[in-house]
Amino acid sequence: MRSQIKDELFPLEPLCPLNETGQPEGRGGAEELHFVRRKYAARNPKNGAACSDGRKRMKRCALLLICLLLCFAASCGAEEEMPELRIRVTVYAPFFYRNADGQFTGVDLELAEEACARLNLRPAFVVLELGKRRAALENGDVDCLWDALSMNGHEDEFQWAGPFLHSWRVVIVRAESDIQTLGDLRGKRVGVQARSTTEGLFMRPESAGLPQVEQISAFDTVGEAFTALRKGYVDAIAGYENALQIYTGDAPDEYRELDMGVQSEPLGVAFLPDADGELVQRLDDVLDEMMRDGTTARLCERFGMSINVERHGGDAF
Repeated sequence: MRSQIKDELFPLEPLCPLNETGQPEGRGGAEELHFVRRKYAARNPKNGAACSDGRKRMKRCALLLICLLLCFAASCGAEEEMPELRIRVTVYAPFFYRNADGQFTGVDLELAEEACARLNLRPAFVVLELGKRRAALENGDVDCLWDALSMNGHEDEFQWAGPFLHSWRVVIVRAESDIQTLGDLRGKRVGVQARSTTEGLFMRPESAGLPQVEQISAFDTVGEAFTALRKGYVDAIAGYENALQIYTGDAPDEYRELDMGVQSEPLGVAFLPDADGELVQRLDDVLDEMMRDGTTARLCERFGMSINVERHGGDAF
């Protein structure tokens, strides 16, 4: 089709005698091809300029392609050279968990990604069980702990960046339960997540201002704890309000939260005492910046959390 268009625009006329069939005299083959080429060039004086324009366009495209490739290579190189921050996380919704598509998400993940972007760091998330926090740091498997870890009781154990959030530790009971206050937990069975700070609080009730319960049942997940509550294996569940509300929100008439929260917990990012103090301070500054510019509030709202909820006479911060 392109040749036909060219032929219509630039009709070919013979420059040498034609034979009876209307073809150029000669032996054909290469000579005929040579003939047509000469004839095309002779009859189209503008053809040279058109070819020149075409070559220029090709050069420009080639230069553009080279520039794009160089930019891509530079960006890849920059990403490869970007320092890595290995972050220890634990599957604990809504802080860090898999969504319906099987992808990891959560407020801790998004806060960490935003903070690392501002620090020109590349986050690498390492998923570990709750009980391996300190060991992961000491073995050099991770650089920090970013897994809904309360700063309370660990002030001297780690270097801290934060707090970046506050969460309340609360108790959930069935709607028809006769448990109305924390004091009513005395002699009852309480479910908690295994190896969590909440478990430690109920193991040492006097220091936490809690009553002595009859039994502490530790579960691998919050979902298992709620199953036990529904089946009557435990009388109450204790843990972070944000994590428990994922389950109570689906059935608000089936559960009741006690009138008094157990504790307000400041959540921070933990580093070993001998970690890079400059890095810890930079992260602390960025987390404070994210709080002040509204980024933290915006990300929390995506997961049904609020940083400004008044509770028991005080704010989260």
